Order: sequence, then C-alpha cells, then structure tokens
Amino acid sequence: MSSRRTTYPTVLLLVIVTYAVSLAVEGLRGAAVAAFLQVATVSLSLRHSGADRRVVRLSLTLLLVATVVVVAVALAPSVTQVPADVGVWAVYVLNTLLYVIAPVSILRDVASSREVDGDMLVGSVAAYLQIGIFFAFVYRLIDAVTPSFSTPVNTGDLLFFSFVSLSTTGYGDVVPIGWAAETASVVEIVVGQFFLVAAVGKIVTAWVPRRRDQ
Repeated sequence: MSSRRTTYPTVLLLVIVTYAVSLAVEGLRGAAVAAFLQVATVSLSLRHSGADRRVVRLSLTLLLVATVVVVAVALAPSVTQVPADVGVWAVYVLNTLLYVIAPVSILRDVASSREVDGDMLVGSVAAYLQIGIFFAFVYRLIDAVTPSFSTPVNTGDLLFFSFVSLSTTGYGDVVPIGWAAETASVVEIVVGQFFLVAAVGKIVTAWVPRRRDQ
C-alpha cells in the first residue's frame, strides 16, 4: 500500500509537466518530448495498477522502442528517408495511443478498489487531465491531416479547446469544422460528463477519510 500511495501524486506531477511542455515547446518537438514523458507516466501507472510484471515489462519495452523509432523518424526525415508528413502523423498517433493506456490503467485501479482515499482521488484527477490531453492530440492529428477548425490552431489552442469541451464550458472562440473534429468533440463531451458522474458516485460511496492516528 505504501508504494502505491506515492504513485498517483507522481503521475499527476508528470501529467502537469507534460501539459506545460506541450504549451512551451510548440509543434513536433513538443509532441516528441511529451511522448517520452508519457512513457514514464504509463510505466508508473501500470506498475502500481496490479498488472502482471511480465506484461508490464514487455509493454514498456515496446512503447519505449516505438517512441524512439517514431521520434527519430519525425525529427530526422533526411536521415531516415521518411517523408516529413508521415513522421509528423506518426508522432501524433503515438501520443494519442500513449494517452489511452495510462488513464485506462488508473481508472481500472480506482474502479476495482473497494475504498477511495486521497491517493485514489489524486489518481482520478490525473486520469481526467490525461483524457483532456488525449483528445487534444486527437484534434492535433485530425488537424494535421486536414484543417478542421474555424481558425488556425497550435497545440496550446487545442489543449484549451479540449478541456473546454471536456468540461462542457464552450466559450466558442475555437469551433470544430468537418465530421471528424465534430465527432471527436461530441465523444469528448460525453466522456467528460460520464467521468464526472462515475467519479463522484465512486467517491461518495467508497470514500475513506484518513484517521488522525495513522
């Protein structure tokens, strides 16, 4: 238990750092750095979510190899002889896949737990933020294939749009255009609402406050 209690705050910190890097380092380089940070996040999430150790090691090995290869192809197209557009799409696809693994692992751990404490609550917040970043990279991938928003957007704009959609705030300054971006936006809104309802229900029914004598 003690090892897991230190896990989700670390995962949350990595998520926040990934978000900051995605804002500070625009474009392909930011996505590449985010991919390596997400491999570390996936590693922590899988290690402490009850997954078999052999599966964890194999998954992380494959993820790390794939990350190195994809980032190398994207950042050095002249060396790898791969078209630059293919490298860009590959990095965004990798980011999208990585941001599926960690929140699913965390939510599986939270859902299967009979008790919810502070560590689990932090894990839920980390998973929620990762879902928002996941959809931001989905939008980035869609927009890389064809412009799909009412105004030219960068990663920071799409992160903002993603969390606005996830929370159903809807400022309206960035509007999706085309069936792909519109469908992704609708899916994110539904996921965001379902997550909040499920998370609040789980916390209310299973919350265990820490005793003062512990």
